[in-house]
Amino acid sequence: MRILIIRLSSFGDIILTEPITAVLRKTYPDAEIDFLTSEKYATLPRLFPNISTVFTWKNDKDSVLDLKDRNYDLILDLQGKLRSFLIRLQLGGTHTITYNKKHFLRRMIVKKWTHQTIGSTTELYASVLDKMQIPYSLPRPVIVPLRQKDPIMGEAFRDKRESRRLFIGVFPGATHNTKIYPLEQMSAVLSSLPDDWKLCYVFMGGAQEKSNNTILRKSVKFPSIDLTGQLDYLNLAYILSELDMVITMDSGPMHMAAALGKPQVAIFGATHTKLGFGPQNPKSIVIESNIKCQPCSLHGSDRCPKGHFKCMKEISPKEVAQAIVTLHERFIKDQIRYLE
Repeated sequence: MRILIIRLSSFGDIILTEPITAVLRKTYPDAEIDFLTSEKYATLPRLFPNISTVFTWKNDKDSVLDLKDRNYDLILDLQGKLRSFLIRLQLGGTHTITYNKKHFLRRMIVKKWTHQTIGSTTELYASVLDKMQIPYSLPRPVIVPLRQKDPIMGEAFRDKRESRRLFIGVFPGATHNTKIYPLEQMSAVLSSLPDDWKLCYVFMGGAQEKSNNTILRKSVKFPSIDLTGQLDYLNLAYILSELDMVITMDSGPMHMAAALGKPQVAIFGATHTKLGFGPQNPKSIVIESNIKCQPCSLHGSDRCPKGHFKCMKEISPKEVAQAIVTLHERFIKDQIRYLE
């Protein structure tokens, strides 16, 4: 049996499809389960343990011919947009199923027209399994990092056991401004953690976040490493797998850290977990202000529609720092005991 999964974008959404591949592999252990995504994200599904082959969609005839020759028995569209519909149309296939993205419900949640919530985006993807009448217990997303030959932080990680230094990954940025915790508040958080933790911050994110990360590095008293704009997805997964804790906004790295089971703090602003975007990780603490106008958008925007940005500004640095301390008490001490 040959199965093709289509999810062309984006970072976090692709990671959230992984549980569907796990259920399919359990149901059809001998199947070829392929994944089609855009060129930008082609390395991400390589981290999924149950994928046979990853194909890259380049929007050309060759992309169609390569896939059409495989004669898929089943095509699962986890994108649910015009582009993925056109791809399915060109590929044919014995049977195609599109997931129920509940776009209207999400719009209703944003408009405050309903009190309904969405548990997780992965549950929406699982609507294809319901249509296939496959019984399942939906696992959380899991990725397997690929060891890199020349990891950027190889020497630092080799010294970790001896130094017992605590590495905390920090992703202060996000795609949209209303999903970013104010810089001065984040600085206060990072500067307030106990000296005896022997911290080392690892600042990461896209190249566009370089200036803000540089400001943060200069404002904190602890040692730090700047990897902003230096990591592809494979290197990022490897680096995250070696960290002790991760601090993020609602972003792709948040979902990657969750899929690696890392202790994490996730800060939500314009968006909200009621839209189904929360980290699926028992080791996560989500912080959101829960004010009346939240969420104000599905994916964030350039500026607060009301001009006050209370969803982020009302989250105190003390609250975020306390969440980090709580994670340290729950999980990090156990890891340190293991190293001893």
